[in-house]
Amino acid sequence: MVRYQKPSYRTRTKLTHRFLHYLYNKTSSKVPAWRDATLRFFYELFELMEKNQSINVIIHRDDGMYIYAGAKPVVYMHFRQKHFLAMTNEKYLLWQKGDTFLSTRQKGSWPRMWRISTSEEVNLFLEFLKSIPKSSLPVSAKASRTIPAWVKEFVYERDGGVCAACNSKENLCFDHIVPYSKGGASDHPDNIQLLCSKCNGEKLASFKH
Repeated sequence: MVRYQKPSYRTRTKLTHRFLHYLYNKTSSKVPAWRDATLRFFYELFELMEKNQSINVIIHRDDGMYIYAGAKPVVYMHFRQKHFLAMTNEKYLLWQKGDTFLSTRQKGSWPRMWRISTSEEVNLFLEFLKSIPKSSLPVSAKASRTIPAWVKEFVYERDGGVCAACNSKENLCFDHIVPYSKGGASDHPDNIQLLCSKCNGEKLASFKH
């Protein structure tokens, strides 16, 4: 059986480095209260990811990130020195909920955007994230073997671009930990890992005996 390491530790290490980069370069000592609020937001987000493994984060720029709940996008967060921008379209979980607890709608490039600029608003946003139900993994009722692009990107970052079994960087592929034929999900990174072709072949052979 192929060795599988839980994603949370490796994910946290990667994200910590990126968040520290943001805190160091994008926040200002001239606005200490907001820097503290930003630090607390990241800390509580990490804690939430530990408790609810359906919550995942993908950083696409050094000042922004996508938050996902399983395969469902929640929000795109853009970070500024004095506020966050929470950006959504109709596919995002925050689309319908944002106006119920965020008062400052912002005009911009996304259909709906909210400005989060106070500690109280950070608290309300964190409470919204905490209200997202935990999902039981790693099975899926969806009849699709296709692994979404965002899952591939997340898994590649999480696994550090190496085979989860032997650390090879050659001939990598995305593998269902619980096989798709046995109900394993394609749309959640906890059920996908990087394997080299050799280890993937050995895993497939083990299922035939």
